Amino acid sequence: MGAAQVAPALYRAGCRQFFIAHLNEGIALRPLIPDDAALHVLHGAHPGAEGEFVRHGLRPVLNSLQGKVLHTRSIAAGTSVGYAHSWTASRASRIATVAVGYADGYLRGLSNRGVAHCDGIALSLIGNISMDTLMVDITDLPDIRQDRAIRARVAMAVFGERAQWTKRSKCASSIPCVLPCSLASSRSIAAAG
Repeated sequence: MGAAQVAPALYRAGCRQFFIAHLNEGIALRPLIPDDAALHVLHGAHPGAEGEFVRHGLRPVLNSLQGKVLHTRSIAAGTSVGYAHSWTASRASRIATVAVGYADGYLRGLSNRGVAHCDGIALSLIGNISMDTLMVDITDLPDIRQDRAIRARVAMAVFGERAQWTKRSKCASSIPCVLPCSLASSRSIAAAG
C-alpha cells in the first residue's frame, strides 16, 4: 500500500499532520489530502525551493542546525584536541567550541569528518563529537570574522543549506533519512517544539 492510499485513509481517520522526507514527496502528496492537513518536509527548503513550498502549501521543518560558539582558543602545532585526542593540529590553529553534540542528534560518526559554516565559509569539524559540544577549526576565517565570533558568540551552522543531508550522511556512513530522525528525537528539537 503506497502513500496514495495511506495518506487519504489517515486523513479520514483524523490525522492532520503528515511528515515526509523530501520536497518532491510533499508535492506528490499534497493533491491527495485536503488543505487543512499540514505537510511537513523534514529536509527543509533548499535554496531556490522556497517558492515550491509556498505554491504547494508545504512546511519546511529543518533548514539548519546551529550552535553558539561557546569559546575560542589558539593552540600550537602538535596540540591534540577532543576526547581520545583524535585530532592533532598540523599548524598553529584557532579552535571554536560550538554548543552542539550527539545529545542534540548530531551524529558522532561525523567526528573529524563533518563541516560547519560561518559567514558562508566551510570549516572542518575536528576531534570527536562529544555529548554537548563539537570543535571547529576556524584558523582559515579572516581575522575580522574570528574577532566577531569571539565578541558576538555567533551561531555556526553545522547542518543547513550548505551542508546537505546526503553529503553528511555519507561522511557518517549512514543514509540521509537517519540524520533528521536523530535530530527530531534530540532534546533540543523536543524542547523547541
